[in-house]
Amino acid sequence: MRIEIDQSWKIERTNKDTIIAFSNEEKGSLKITAEVKRSAFVYLEEKFGRTKLNVFRIFAAAVVLLIAKSKIRVSNTDVVIDLEYPGRDEEIRSMVVGFGSKMGLNFNADLIHFTRVGKESPAHFLSYGAYLKKQEETFTATLRELTEILP
Repeated sequence: MRIEIDQSWKIERTNKDTIIAFSNEEKGSLKITAEVKRSAFVYLEEKFGRTKLNVFRIFAAAVVLLIAKSKIRVSNTDVVIDLEYPGRDEEIRSMVVGFGSKMGLNFNADLIHFTRVGKESPAHFLSYGAYLKKQEETFTATLRELTEILP
């Protein structure tokens, strides 16, 4: 199986909500409100200081939360994540695997890939459509859910 993951409105832009969506035979989306993003950054800054890694931590936690809520089996699933943060693939992959294990998800690091999924991807249509409020997101992240995943 293969799933594609796309993000609309980057995590670090804390003035608007972010939508992370996946698609394959199934589909789902996760909204992270601007308020929850700001609170998650405060939480991480108290632990690690202000660092660019906090963006990747929240992004990876959101990917894991979406997959956990969607109940996708990931152990033998190709997970294709849109190339949102070029050059940071290894860090994000490591975080997804580590955070996933905290949630009981057995990601296979060799099956996590980063590439442009493109505007024709169903994941893009889903994330962007939910961002524009043309369709409803499947889940909404809470700060508690994110902090349970984050280090």
